[in-house]
This record gives sequence, C-alpha cells and structure tokens, in this order.
Amino acid sequence: MQEQSTLFGMKSEYEPDASTQTQQITSGQCGDNITWKFLHKEGWLTVSGKGGMDAYPAMDFIPWSGLRPYIRQVFIGEEITGLCDYAFADCHNLASVQLGKNLSVIGKLAFYNCGNLVSICIPAMTKNIGISAFSMCKKLEYIQVDGQNTNYCSENGVLFDKKQTTLIQFPAGKTKPVYAIPSRVKYIGHEAFINCIHQTAIILPDGLKEIGNCAFLTCKNLRSVDIPEKTAKLGENVFLFCERLKYITVRSAIPPIITEMTFDPKQVPIYVPEDVLPAYLSSHIWSKMQLYGME
Repeated sequence: MQEQSTLFGMKSEYEPDASTQTQQITSGQCGDNITWKFLHKEGWLTVSGKGGMDAYPAMDFIPWSGLRPYIRQVFIGEEITGLCDYAFADCHNLASVQLGKNLSVIGKLAFYNCGNLVSICIPAMTKNIGISAFSMCKKLEYIQVDGQNTNYCSENGVLFDKKQTTLIQFPAGKTKPVYAIPSRVKYIGHEAFINCIHQTAIILPDGLKEIGNCAFLTCKNLRSVDIPEKTAKLGENVFLFCERLKYITVRSAIPPIITEMTFDPKQVPIYVPEDVLPAYLSSHIWSKMQLYGME
C-alpha cells in the first residue's frame, strides 16, 4: 500500500516509481543557475550553483519530491543563497544537513517533519528563517547558530532571534522535562513547542506579551500552564491536543486577546484572578470557557 502524509492539507506520496528506484543518479534544475543531484546508493542530495532556489506552490512540486524517503544527507553549496518553502519537508530519513556559508533564506516548512534530523547549524549569513522551518522534527535536539549571525542565536540548542526576545523553535527531541524560558523572551513564535512530548512543565517568563498560533500543539505531557500577567494576546489552537493538561492559570487583570480557536472550551478549567473574574465573564469569547476565580 502506498504511504501518504498530509502537510497542512497537502498530500504527498512517498513511494517513487519503479524507474526511479533503478537509477543510480538523479539530477535536475531548481533555479536559473542551480542544479541538484541525488546519489541513490549513498542517499546524498546536493544542491549547487549560485543564487536562490525557485519557489514552488507546494511540496509535491519540489523536483526531488518522489525521493523524499531515500534522502539521508543534504549538502547545500557555498553560493546557494536561499532554500524554498517545503524544500526538504517530510524527508523522514534525513539525518544530516550541511548548509552553505552564504545561505540567507530558509523557507517556511523547509525541514518540517524530518523525523531523523538530530541537529542543524544555521550559517552566519542567514537573515530569514520561515515559519515552522524545523517543526515536527521529533528527534531534533540542537539548533546551532553561527556566533557571527546578526539575526539569530541559540541557547542550549533553542533557536531565538538575536536579541532573544522571540523564542522561535524549541527542538522537539529535547528530553529534559522542565524548561524555563529565558526572562528576556516577550514572544513565543508559531509552533515553537509543537509536538514537544517530553516536557511536563514549561515556565513562561513574567515579561511574556504574546503566544503564537499552535505554540504548544500536541505537547501531550504538559500538565499545567501559568500565563503571566503581562501576556496580552494568545493565538489559535495554542494548547490543542495537550491531552494531559489539567488546568491553565491566566494572571492578567485585563482579559488577553484570544479567538474562538485559542482554547477548546471543553478541554480544561481556566483560573483567573478572583477580582477580575466578572471582566472575563463579560467577554464574548472568554465567557465560553470553564472559568474559575482564584485569590
């Protein structure tokens, strides 16, 4: 039976045709001055040339789409400046990536769901990393950033912007059960902790202002969450499928901005300061939640 995967509604086939399996080298073009080559025996895919890759509307249009299950190592040439969206998404057996020193852009979902990727190093020249570039990489333990990079940094393998005010990606393969987000962080990015199944507690900093969409999606061992007083906005599906979550504490005196999709009203009780409980109950959206006052 042919195996399939779904990426935000896009189906991708994993089984290359018989003719592809018999070839030893497959190659092609993926930009005006860029070529790619795949060595079947070694499982190596090399992108070489100069400039940025072509853009593709979905990952099934990537030239090596049918080779995804066989790609084990990726080498990006020194003069490649950009990886397109979905470039290596769903390459489940990809275990090693070498990015060229002049890589400026890593597209959204570029390494999404690369289940065997353990670590990756972001070059000094990288200026833009797309949303969810490293999401759902279940074995990813460490994201390293070149110390000369002026846009990004890492601390203990966690990816931040250079000023460390935004937490971009917490590697899903980290097994330490409790993680305290650094005090400088004010924003938690979209899908920042998606599928981080090993953490039972994630301590949010007092100065946190905003939590992005799906930030803690499928963190199935997370037990409780304490949202600080200064947090003013929460995105959609923030705690969806956190099946062991027992309760959420929200400390803001002013109800944070949420949408109908932020919480599942039937999921868990939400505790707010007793003296401002009426303000939450008078909110059209908040009033639909299981709200309780706390001293």
